[in-house]
Amino acid sequence: MGDLERREDHGEARARYEAALRLFEAIPDRLGQANTLQALGDLERREDHYGEARARYEAALRLFEAIPDRLGQANTLQALGDLERREDHYGEARARYEAALRLFEAIPDRLGQANTLKALGDLEVREDHYGEARARYEAALRLFEAIPDRLGQANTLKALGDLEVREAHYGEARARYEAALRLFEAIPARLGQANTLQALGDLEVREAHYGEARARYEAALRLFEAIPARLGQANTLKALGDLERMEDHYGEARARYTEAMALFRVIPDSVGIMNTLIGLARLEKAQGNRDAAARYYEEVIKLAESIPAFANHSVVNGWRSEYQTLMGGDDPNTLLQQLFNAFQTVQSSDQMRQLVVQLPIELLDVLEQIVDSLITQHPPEATAGIRERSDDLRTIRKDLGK
Repeated sequence: MGDLERREDHGEARARYEAALRLFEAIPDRLGQANTLQALGDLERREDHYGEARARYEAALRLFEAIPDRLGQANTLQALGDLERREDHYGEARARYEAALRLFEAIPDRLGQANTLKALGDLEVREDHYGEARARYEAALRLFEAIPDRLGQANTLKALGDLEVREAHYGEARARYEAALRLFEAIPARLGQANTLQALGDLEVREAHYGEARARYEAALRLFEAIPARLGQANTLKALGDLERMEDHYGEARARYTEAMALFRVIPDSVGIMNTLIGLARLEKAQGNRDAAARYYEEVIKLAESIPAFANHSVVNGWRSEYQTLMGGDDPNTLLQQLFNAFQTVQSSDQMRQLVVQLPIELLDVLEQIVDSLITQHPPEATAGIRERSDDLRTIRKDLGK
């Protein structure tokens, strides 16, 4: 009964699982104990209780290893990988996923392989390894289609759409998203629908279709609230805040950001917190509130520096440049160095687009002057990477009218 009730009533499901666990311990039945501990771990993770989830998974893993039960081991390793990724422990997540994948391949279990390949693709994206991510996703998609597993197909198509957006392939992204949305609606899978609608909203914003974006976001938000899914709600509220800010609806933007931040802090989600802080910083800046904007910039930069994966990320370097500009460029040499560092750490067209969106025109002009000077002063073989980034910078500036 626990599995059926888990989707609708977590409290009742928890009680059923705890009762089952006591029975399995009394019999004793180690396999039953392990499966129930894993299910309780899944439940804790759904409720964002990561410490409790880790304890349940680790206990289940010890039992699966002792029995031994390779499928149970593999599934629990994959769940622990998901947990590590959720907490920004990328090295630990990779180790868990790779161990799970080896077991799934040895069993063999194609669905487990496909799910783990998809998870590894997500991890590669988090670390900006887009080529590796595409290879993982395409391998997962082939397995999901062969099984067949429509939910796996849909989730992987959505992930490929996200990847296309990151690489500024917007037509391909829209095609992936629309294919995923059709599958999610047919299954039906409301969380998948909501996530894909939100992604389509983001795509509409990138193409300056604000009315269409609002419609996609509002539809996504209704689904996230109905499920309920707090992380989805928070991300969509943050996106709506950005949209309101871009349309100069500052009061509405602040309300959306405030709602989003409350959810991100409760979950907690460090990426969401950072993205909302930068939204609030730009909101205060747009309203001429220099001191309030500075406080938000300082808070988001401090948070980013506490997370190794983000400390020197190109987007974070862009935030540093924004902050220096806001504060009047007290140290011009430092500002120019940070500006060029942000340019140098860009690894994709999507990151370059984010940098162009964030920086004011005057700083973009200065950046182009620095880059042009380097190109003219050094031989072509020494500046190949800079030339490629420079071409990307100019193309995106033209596309965005900056």
